[in-house]
Amino acid sequence: MTVMRALFWAPMGGDRCRVARMHHPVFEREVGQVVIVTRVHHHADGASVWATPDREIRRTLRNGREVVERPNWQTVYGVDQLEPAAGPAC
Repeated sequence: MTVMRALFWAPMGGDRCRVARMHHPVFEREVGQVVIVTRVHHHADGASVWATPDREIRRTLRNGREVVERPNWQTVYGVDQLEPAAGPAC
């Protein structure tokens, strides 16, 4: 990553980002988690992003078949809480 990209980095939809910091100690377990940005909202105080975890969930249906799903929930992060992660989005 170049110095200019590091100084002026702004996430866009589809970017893989790593959670770098959280605003309260109760959320410290989320630090280091890789997320995929789905939406970016710009406002007067800065920007917020909606992101979904970059992982798969395995579960077994009642008929015994195993399925692998992507998470269907999203979390809102501030742009200052994220940093770019290596690799393409899945």
